[in-house]
Amino acid sequence: MLTPTGSQSTLDQAVITKYDAWKAAFIKHNCGNGWTETISPDADHPYVAEGQGYGMVITATMAGADSGAKANFDGMVKYMLAHPSVHNSNLLAAEQDSSCTSVDGSDSATDGDLDVPYGLLLADRQWSSSGTYNYKDLAIKHINAIKSNEVNPTTHYMLLGDWSTSGEPHYWMTRSSDFLIDHFRAFKKATGDSTWDAIRTAHQDLITSQQANYASPQACWRTSSSVRTRRRSRPTVRCLKGPMTATTPGTPAAIPGVSAPTPSPAPPPPHSPRRASSTPGSSPRPAATPATSAPATTSMARRSTAATTWHSPHRSSSRRSPTPAPGLARRALEQADRHLDRPLALLRRQRAAPIHDRRIRQLLGALTEE
Repeated sequence: MLTPTGSQSTLDQAVITKYDAWKAAFIKHNCGNGWTETISPDADHPYVAEGQGYGMVITATMAGADSGAKANFDGMVKYMLAHPSVHNSNLLAAEQDSSCTSVDGSDSATDGDLDVPYGLLLADRQWSSSGTYNYKDLAIKHINAIKSNEVNPTTHYMLLGDWSTSGEPHYWMTRSSDFLIDHFRAFKKATGDSTWDAIRTAHQDLITSQQANYASPQACWRTSSSVRTRRRSRPTVRCLKGPMTATTPGTPAAIPGVSAPTPSPAPPPPHSPRRASSTPGSSPRPAATPATSAPATTSMARRSTAATTWHSPHRSSSRRSPTPAPGLARRALEQADRHLDRPLALLRRQRAAPIHDRRIRQLLGALTEE
C-alpha cells in the first residue's frame, strides 16, 4: 500500500484544504426547507442518491475539522427523509431536479443507498444519537430496507435498485461499485443480522471468481468516437478479451481466434480505463452473476468510484444494467476499503464530543469490529 509522506499536521492540512474546496463546490442549500444538498453538476439531474450518500459519509468523517459539519449533516438527513423511494419509504429516491423534486420514477439506486446508512453510523459515532435525529435508528431502518428491496435473496448479490424485482430482466445482474465489503460488516454489527455475513461472503466469493477468471491483462485502446452516458459524454474504449501474448510495444496483443481491428493510421498505446463502453465488434464481457445467464450486450459506462462498471444503453437512464469489467477484484477491494487509507488524525472529534481524539481508523474500525 502506498502511503503519503510528511508530518501528520502537513497531511491533515492537505486533506482539510481539499475538503474545504469540495465543500465549497458541492455542498448547497438551494431548495430551502432546512435541507443540505450535495450537488452533482455532471449528472442528468443536479441531485442524485450517490452524491447524497457521499456527502453524508464525507461530512461525518470530517467533523473534527469542520465545526459546521453536524448542521450540514442534519440538513442532509432532513433532505433524505423528504425524498423517499416509492417502493420503500426507508430508501432514498435516486434523482431530483433543480427544484429538488424527485423524478424518473422516484425509485432507488443501491449505490447511493449503501452510503446513506454508513454515513448515519459514522454520525452516531461522532455525535451520538441523542440530538434532533436518532442516527442509529435511521441507519438500521435503512439497512433493513436495503436487505428487503435491494438484495437478491437467492444469490445474496446487490440489486441495481428497488425497481429490479423478480421477473424484471436486470434481476440477475449486480454491479461491482456496490461490493462494499466493509459496509456489509458495519451493517451486520449494527443490526446483529447474520444475513449480512452471507451477503458479504457472496460478494467476496464473486470477487475471487472474477479475479481468477477475468483478471488477465487486456489490450485496450481509446477510439476517436464518443458516447453519451447517463452522467456525461465519454470517449469509446475498445478492449480485447483474454490473455495477451507478446507483441510490439504500443500495439494491442494478439489473441487466438480474435482479429484485432486495423488501426488508422497507427494504434494508440494500450489503455485501461476506469470508465469505458464497449462498441460493436468488441468481445462480450462476462456476466456478473452466475445464477442466470444474461445475453451479452453493447454497453455504456456510467460513473464508477474505485470499481469499474459497465452498463447497457438499452434501458432508460434510471435503469442500470452492468457487467463487471476486467481487474474487478483489485478495484472492488479498493472500493471496499476506500475510507480507511486517509490521514488518521482528521477524525478527531470536536471537544464537545463524548469521545475525544479518536482517529479515522479507530472510528471506522469501531463500526465493523465484533
